[in-house]
Amino acid sequence: MSEAHRILRRARVFGPPLFDPTVLADVTSAACRAAILALADDGRARGIHFFCVNASIRSQFEFVQQTWCNNPRFGGLNDNKDPITGDNHRMDQPSSHMTIPGQQLPRTGPLPRFVTVRAGAYLFMPSIRALRFLAAAGVRH
Repeated sequence: MSEAHRILRRARVFGPPLFDPTVLADVTSAACRAAILALADDGRARGIHFFCVNASIRSQFEFVQQTWCNNPRFGGLNDNKDPITGDNHRMDQPSSHMTIPGQQLPRTGPLPRFVTVRAGAYLFMPSIRALRFLAAAGVRH
C-alpha cells in the first residue's frame, strides 16, 4: 500500500539563517535556549524551495499532506499534526500539540505555524513512453 504514495522530493534553502545554527549542537545549553527564545522575524527573505515529482497528485503528494502531515490523529495519536509542515495554529481549528514519547511532560504546548506557503504550482511532465514517442517522431522528420 505504501508504494502507491512514493514521491521523489528535493529542497533547497535560501536566504541567511535566522540564528547561528551551531548553537543547536547542544540542545541543553543556555546558548541554545537563549537563541530559540530570542527568535524574531527580521523581515529578510528565507525559506525552502520544495520540488516533488510523483505520478499522481491526488494519491501521492496531496495524500501525504492531508493524511500524514495534517492529520491530527495520524499513527494513533490525538491532536498531533506534523510539527513542522502541518497547518498548525489555524483560527478555525484547535491548536495542535506534539507528543514526545518517554518524557515526563509528554506534550508540547500549542504549536505555531512554522511553514507559510508563498506560491505553488502543479507542473506536468510527459511520461517516459511519451518522451520515447516524441524522440522517435523527431528522428523520422
